[in-house]
Amino acid sequence: MPRVPALFARGMLDLARAVVLLVAVAQAIRQRFALGILFGAVLCAAFAWIGWDAYDALSRHAVGGQYGIGFVYFGPTMVPRGGHDWTPLAMQGVLATLSAVPALGARRASTAFMLLFLPSAVLAVIAALGGYVEWRQG
Repeated sequence: MPRVPALFARGMLDLARAVVLLVAVAQAIRQRFALGILFGAVLCAAFAWIGWDAYDALSRHAVGGQYGIGFVYFGPTMVPRGGHDWTPLAMQGVLATLSAVPALGARRASTAFMLLFLPSAVLAVIAALGGYVEWRQG
């Protein structure tokens, strides 16, 4: 069985979201886009907490094997918290909202680089829909 850190690297959507988020935050700092910096910092903190929480749940074997596919292809955000199946879907909604707020604010400022927050929101919605379909078929 592969070690847990190796599994984290296979969460394709979360990995893409992390890269997009880091570039967006760097651009927000460079262009002094306050809304982007604020929401970017909150998103970074959320991803750090989610990653640690997923690691903790996996190390204690508190997560059932039926979530393995979602974890590998979507990432740690698809690991259920507290044994509740709906928590990852709610979490994706929160992450999508947090990503969309600075994207909408940047749209008014017509700053192309700030729209990098929008792909993060779109990836959150895709992860939520993918997780929902997976659990409905499970």
